[in-house]
Amino acid sequence: VNMMHFLVLTLVAGWLGSPVCAVPNGLGRTPPLAWSSWNYFAEGINETIVLGIADAIVGTGLAKIGYEYVNIDAGSFNRDRDPTTGRVTCDPVKYPHGMKWLSDQLHQRGLKFGVYTDISLHTCGEGSGSMGHSEIDAQTYADWGVDYLKVDFCGPTAGPTDPPLVSYQPGPQYDA
Repeated sequence: VNMMHFLVLTLVAGWLGSPVCAVPNGLGRTPPLAWSSWNYFAEGINETIVLGIADAIVGTGLAKIGYEYVNIDAGSFNRDRDPTTGRVTCDPVKYPHGMKWLSDQLHQRGLKFGVYTDISLHTCGEGSGSMGHSEIDAQTYADWGVDYLKVDFCGPTAGPTDPPLVSYQPGPQYDA
């Protein structure tokens, strides 16, 4: 019961404190509403917790008012990639059924599945980052049925690079 109360309070507080901005083409009329594992569980997340949160989102009616994403963060993926395929792999102890199974479970509940990566070699949680693996990671996430990808730049190899890994091109920010 405590976890459910925490979930509801966290989601409602985040929703009430989020500004909503809409652009002329209709994007951004409502914010994406999601639950993310990082702030409460950090690297202590696993498939049992994820499914419990998903059930709480559906059971409390939050899914009916727009909460649709369940996002897992650092601590879910191994530091080393599959040596044969080069794909990112999940922690088999925390996710014994694998990510495709978890994605299917969330989709069966009417929710969407989000994961996290970093553009450096490793994530903040020491999982494998996407540097040099963007294409295979994108394919892996698609194969798993991932609906949302959080990307940041805080892993141990984060910092200035030459040439820059990311470039900014000015222009309209709402063209999708």
